[in-house]
Amino acid sequence: SRQRLASVDGAGALADAQAALRSDAESPELWRQVAEANLALGRRQGAAEALRGAVERGLREPRALWLLGRDHLRAGRAAEATPLLLAARDLAPTSDLRTLAAADLGEALAARGAG
Repeated sequence: SRQRLASVDGAGALADAQAALRSDAESPELWRQVAEANLALGRRQGAAEALRGAVERGLREPRALWLLGRDHLRAGRAAEATPLLLAARDLAPTSDLRTLAAADLGEALAARGAG
């Protein structure tokens, strides 16, 4: 079926990205590719770990910062989410992503104020 084919292609993309990462573990872009492949397969934890690796290595891409910040927020870590969501909002062009990051940032700030 088409869904199975997409899963096989996604698994192949993940394997390729992981292989590339093994040859250059300091590349934030390769970490981002691993995260995207994990997301495509519905593997949130793997995606969050790879996004963390990308951000730790200097990736300043709004979508990656938002996804990682949102993961922290969902896990109840508003203090960790706040700077990521702030950066995502500030770096995002005027777009839906900026609106999403701003909404999640408001939620994180409210959670910090309540905590």
